[in-house]
Amino acid sequence: MDAVLTERFETAAAVTETYRVRIRAGTTQESAAHAPGTTEHIIVLAGTARVGEASAPALIGPGMHGSWAADVPHLYQAPSGDVEALLIVRYPQ
Repeated sequence: MDAVLTERFETAAAVTETYRVRIRAGTTQESAAHAPGTTEHIIVLAGTARVGEASAPALIGPGMHGSWAADVPHLYQAPSGDVEALLIVRYPQ
């Protein structure tokens, strides 16, 4: 998965990072759990992604949004063709 940080906001409550991501066709990116309370949100711009908690990922298509707890193992997949998306990661302070 390719990710480019496009924005970072920090408040007393949380740090929020926004990434432009590309998930390559046929690949799986497995991510370890982040700090407790971390959440991730994705908006798929093109393609279809399988994302979320490793135990129950969701299929998200173009124009759709998904969210999951990222303080558990999670994954990103592109089962059929490249995926272009925005990924928002929120880490509590």
